[in-house]
Amino acid sequence: MATQYGEGGSISVMMEGPFGGGGSSVKLAEVVLPVSEWKGAESPYSQAVTVEGISQKSMVNLQLSVEQLAQFHNKDITFTAVNVNGAVTVYAIGDKPDSDYTIQATLSEVIGNSETIIGSTVGTTMPRADWSQTDESKADFIRNKPTDLINNALQKTGGTMIGNIAMSGKLVKGLGDPTDDGDATSKKYLEDYVKNSRSEITVTLPADGWADQVQTVNAGGVTADNTVLVTPSPGSYEACLNAGAYCSGQGSGTLTFACVKTPTVSVSFNVLIFQ
Repeated sequence: MATQYGEGGSISVMMEGPFGGGGSSVKLAEVVLPVSEWKGAESPYSQAVTVEGISQKSMVNLQLSVEQLAQFHNKDITFTAVNVNGAVTVYAIGDKPDSDYTIQATLSEVIGNSETIIGSTVGTTMPRADWSQTDESKADFIRNKPTDLINNALQKTGGTMIGNIAMSGKLVKGLGDPTDDGDATSKKYLEDYVKNSRSEITVTLPADGWADQVQTVNAGGVTADNTVLVTPSPGSYEACLNAGAYCSGQGSGTLTFACVKTPTVSVSFNVLIFQ
């Protein structure tokens, strides 16, 4: 077994040969990723690994065990290995790894016209269109595509969209209460807001409270500038109609009424107050 350490972890080659009858050289290996070697303040975190005898056309495919798949799923971690001009970097996307890991891998040489050397990404799917590049774009693809894939992925820890999301009838769940003008609002928050943004009271105007066909009464919750909707209560509708009684003004905790003809009985009004 040949092992070589670099700035980060290492890849140890355990077995070499054509496995499966294809004739191409495939090496079985172990990727050692020490927890202390992850670089970066936020996702994606990276770790350089040194591989003995690797070429510019070697592909590193990570092969997780069933236990590791479950473990990394629970920790929200996705790994991918990238070989750029013979330098291998392993990226951890999502949460930062908090333990030393040893992951099985295969090392194989890319043959034919393809020069793409991005290894398998555990937990995501590489678009097939990315593997058919023109000769003029291959160099840029190899140099930039790993970073593009990582930077353009929306991380679970947050990010900024640069395009619209079509939900196709699906729901967005678990919204918090909005704090800014552009924040999304949940159904419950909207219902509570509507419920709490208005109140109802009833005011009574006694027959002997009129002076020069004007009467002012106390109305809790009314201010000089909030919106109020004042209507005669059902039992006073006819008397208010005959007297031409109506609300003519509002103040801090008061409503003022006027009439064309002074009512001979007490009348009441229902008041809907909007905060």
